[in-house]
Amino acid sequence: MMNKKVWMLAILVLIIVIVGKFIVGNLFQASIVHWEVPDDKEKIVEEYLLDNYSIVNLENENEFGDLSILDSDLEGKEIFFTGEYHGIKDNVKLRMKFLKYFKEKTDFKYYLCELSYSDAYIINKYLDTGDLKVLEELYKSLKGTYEWNKDNYNHWKDLYEYNKTLPQNKKIQVVGVDIEHQIDIGYRYLVGVLPEKEVPDEIKEKIEGILDLFNDVNNFYNGLAVEHSRQLLKDMEEKENIYREYLGDNFNGFKLVNLNILNTDVAYNKNGNQYEWNNTRDKMIY
Repeated sequence: MMNKKVWMLAILVLIIVIVGKFIVGNLFQASIVHWEVPDDKEKIVEEYLLDNYSIVNLENENEFGDLSILDSDLEGKEIFFTGEYHGIKDNVKLRMKFLKYFKEKTDFKYYLCELSYSDAYIINKYLDTGDLKVLEELYKSLKGTYEWNKDNYNHWKDLYEYNKTLPQNKKIQVVGVDIEHQIDIGYRYLVGVLPEKEVPDEIKEKIEGILDLFNDVNNFYNGLAVEHSRQLLKDMEEKENIYREYLGDNFNGFKLVNLNILNTDVAYNKNGNQYEWNNTRDKMIY
């Protein structure tokens, strides 16, 4: 029984380290996988885990002796993925401890999360300004999701405080790669990056349509926002140069968020088939 408990603990704290570009990522539960391992192979795995585990002290996020088992694995690596199971309170404690550990050991800059591009944009805006109203508005739209809880909300406040201890060029930035689960947040981004200048006549109807839809929350549930995004994508393809000149550096983000609003509609129309949902969404992310 003791071996089983230790094995389970080892699996829970197992960290996967792979090669990439100075990013720390949070990979959350995506699907249920049924592993069928022959008895002899299972024994090899069990023996390995019994020799390669560490009990993590969650009460001290600034002491990394319990994570030293990973030190040698960090050499020559630039992307570090950690995993968690949704809805567990201690996730946030582990998240912050790993962030500080990886920052000290590798000086990474980009924090890859299971969040949409627009979520990350808003969170980075909060991290830059410390304006809690920005964070509060985001979390209003996240109500009913695994992200909507005090622990996750306070995680960003803790990251803001931690960033304040770092030089400007070393502050951690959040990167979101998920689809736009909350379409209203996607539209909040589309509105937020519109420049304060005259809209070209050729695209005025589509830009004003974004503003009109954003002002009525019902549009995010009755299909009107998705339909407008579909028309907007087509218009951007036909008049790309005009949109590029108008949006400037925000063109790529604007186009990506709009595309991911459409991806969300596709993913959520898999008739409750979890396998199809995961495969569809994963392809859109990666």
